[in-house]
Amino acid sequence: MEMMLLSILAVGLIAGTCSCQNAQLVRLTDAINDTGAVCLDGSPPAYYFRPGSSDGENKWIVHLLGGGWCFSLEDCAERAGSNLGSTSSVFWPDSTPFEGFLSDLESVNPYFYNWNLVFALYCDGGSFAGNVEEPLTVGDSVIYLRGRRNLDAIIESALDSGMKNATDVIFTGCSAGATGTFVLADYVGSLMPSGVKYRAFADAGYFPDSLNVNGTYSLRQFITAVFELHNL
Repeated sequence: MEMMLLSILAVGLIAGTCSCQNAQLVRLTDAINDTGAVCLDGSPPAYYFRPGSSDGENKWIVHLLGGGWCFSLEDCAERAGSNLGSTSSVFWPDSTPFEGFLSDLESVNPYFYNWNLVFALYCDGGSFAGNVEEPLTVGDSVIYLRGRRNLDAIIESALDSGMKNATDVIFTGCSAGATGTFVLADYVGSLMPSGVKYRAFADAGYFPDSLNVNGTYSLRQFITAVFELHNL
């Protein structure tokens, strides 16, 4: 049930039905051999891309999908068989529309509707920030914790697709993707072209280190486990 709820929350910005222009899924299969960038299950990093137009042609939104974390090897192995650990076509269609501030409808999203959209799929369980060199064996499964490499591959692909000419870039994410935005904002900014107007916006990813109702720092334990496991 927990994984199901996370999956539902993770795709909240993907529209069900609308008259939008669909974003197309880009799977970075070359990155597997080039840099070892892979999801938990060994599938390639991927993102949905929708090109900008008119005065938004050189303006970009890079959005990190959210969906919680995996805190242990067993947790990550289970997650590898879901849409939060894999970019398999079993979980992700070749194209999809988006809603909210990622919509391409001017009536819905008047400020950003015609910007380029890069919607990074979240498949590492460590907020796009981890990097463990060796594959890890869990029972009969092999998993990979390489979120940072996945993000690097996505950013590199976006730069090659025109973001190197960007005048404006918004780096953003939701939930665990927002945590990635906090952690990686300066790093991603350093990869942007010179002179770009760059801003980072984290949506619902700030988790205070405070006591819970039972008087313990439970969140501290969870986040510590993520940092140690994913080698953040």
